[in-house]
Amino acid sequence: CDFPKYWEQLNVAGATLPDCETLAPEAPASDYAEQYLVDPSKGSDTPSCGTLAAPCQTIAYALERCGSSNCEVQLEFGQYQLTSTLQLRDGASIIGGYDNGIRNSTYQSLILPAAGQLPLQGSGLNSRTNLENLMVNGPEVSTAGGASVILQLSDSPNLHFAQSRLVGGRAAPGP
Repeated sequence: CDFPKYWEQLNVAGATLPDCETLAPEAPASDYAEQYLVDPSKGSDTPSCGTLAAPCQTIAYALERCGSSNCEVQLEFGQYQLTSTLQLRDGASIIGGYDNGIRNSTYQSLILPAAGQLPLQGSGLNSRTNLENLMVNGPEVSTAGGASVILQLSDSPNLHFAQSRLVGGRAAPGP
């Protein structure tokens, strides 16, 4: 907390100021065994990424880091441009809307597809897998009669959505 070093500049003589813990409380404990924070503008995909001080850059890399079936990939509020279809993993939840490492349920993180590809795909999601606080856009389709597919699943009875939107991309005219 840098607040105390600015007290002199703030002219707070005689005032009672809160301590840093009051100003910036720690984030509540998570129910997940593992957590990896992702920030596309500040992150870097390295073997030690996933913290507030050193976030991962891509969702795919953070998902690869998940070793357990009780993992949370935390997306900082912002836009995530995929370079390929994102493969969902059993028990690895993707939760958007984080703001400086703190979850804000009023924010959504935006996932954009790679050109011409569906954004999300999963198979065998048997452990609880959550997609929360996300907006996932589908691809634009130029082939006549083509559809904008956002999510392809098989054998995945335990995928849950909360406060998320799947938005189809612009489809091509019919045949």
